[in-house]
Amino acid sequence: MGILVGNKEWRRILAGTSREDIRMYERAAGRHRIRLGYLRLKDISFLDGTVRLHEWADGGWRISREPIPKVIHNRAIYRKAGSIATLRRLRAHGIHVFNGWNRYDKMTIQRLIARNGRLSRYLPETVPFGRNRLLRFMRRKDAFLVKPNRGSLGRGIIKLSKRSAGDWEVLRQNGRRRLIMPGEAVYPYLRARLRGAGHHLQELIPLMRVRGAPFDVRVYVQRNGRGAWQVSGMFAKIMSGKRKYLSNVAQGGRAVPLEQALRRSGTGMSPGRVKARLRRVSLRLARYLSRKLPHLADVGFDFGITRSGNIRFIEMNSRDQRYGYKLAGLHAAYRRIYANPIAYGSFLLNRAVRRR
Repeated sequence: MGILVGNKEWRRILAGTSREDIRMYERAAGRHRIRLGYLRLKDISFLDGTVRLHEWADGGWRISREPIPKVIHNRAIYRKAGSIATLRRLRAHGIHVFNGWNRYDKMTIQRLIARNGRLSRYLPETVPFGRNRLLRFMRRKDAFLVKPNRGSLGRGIIKLSKRSAGDWEVLRQNGRRRLIMPGEAVYPYLRARLRGAGHHLQELIPLMRVRGAPFDVRVYVQRNGRGAWQVSGMFAKIMSGKRKYLSNVAQGGRAVPLEQALRRSGTGMSPGRVKARLRRVSLRLARYLSRKLPHLADVGFDFGITRSGNIRFIEMNSRDQRYGYKLAGLHAAYRRIYANPIAYGSFLLNRAVRRR
C-alpha cells in the first residue's frame, strides 16, 4: 500500500519536522501485515508501471523501485493540471487512490448539501461573493465572514462587523489588521483584495462560548476496515485573543476535548447527547457526500454549536490536519485516525484479491 505525499511534505518528513506521524502509519501497517511505501507523483513511471518507493525499515529509509501499489492513500494537495492528470492516469491503470482529490471548492460542498432536504437545515446562509449579495448581507446582518472557496487553515478569511453611523469594521489576518470604513467603501475594498480563487459570504454563527471565547468542533469521519464510515474523533477549537474570529489551530486556536468545552460553556448541555447528535449528522453527511464525490474516505467536518444548542455545518476538510487531536490530549482518537486509512487500504487490497 502506498502513502502519497507532496514534495514539500516529503522534505519535512526527512527533516523530522512533518505533522504526518510516520510511526502511527507503521504501527497500523504492522497490525494489518501490510507492506507500506511512501511516494510522490514524480516517483512514478508509467513506462514500466513502477515507482520509486521509500520504506521505513530498521530505523532508516530504504529506497527501491517496485510495481505501483494497487492501493494508495493520498495525503498530498495538487493544483497543477499535470499532477491531476497523473492521478487520473493512476485510476485508469486500475490503481485505487482514495481521497485522490482533496481540494473541493467550499461552495460546491455547500450546494451539494443544500440539495439534501435532511441535511440542508444544518447550513448557515452561504452565498457566492458579489456586489449585490454583499449589499444584501450588509443590510440584513450585523456580522459575517468573507471566505475563499479553496482556502485552508483559516487563511484569507475576513470578518465584517457593523458599527454605528453606517460604518463597518473589517478584520483581516485573524484580527491582526483592523480597519473602520463607511459602508459604501466595503465592496471596492474587498474587490481590490479578493484575488485568485472565488470567494463566498457566510453568516456568522452565534457560537457557544467558554469564558467568553467562541468555539467550534472538528469531527473526523473515515472509512474503516469494513469499508464503512465511522467517527474517529472530535474535539473543540477555542478562539483565543480579543479580536480573533478563527478557531483554527494554525491561527492560534486552542484544541481541547469537546466534553471539557461543553462543561465550561455554562449551558448545562449534556456532552453525551451533543456528541451523539454530532456523530449522527457527521455520518449522514459522509455517506451522502461519498455518493457524490468519488473515492472519498477520510474527511474532517467543522461544526458550530449555537448558544441555543443548534448544530451548523461550517465546512469540510478533505486533508484534515490530524495533530489537533494530539494537542487536545485525545491519544486514542489520534491513533484511530492513523489506523483507519491503513485498515481501509487493507480492506481494498483484500477485495481486489477476491475479485481476481
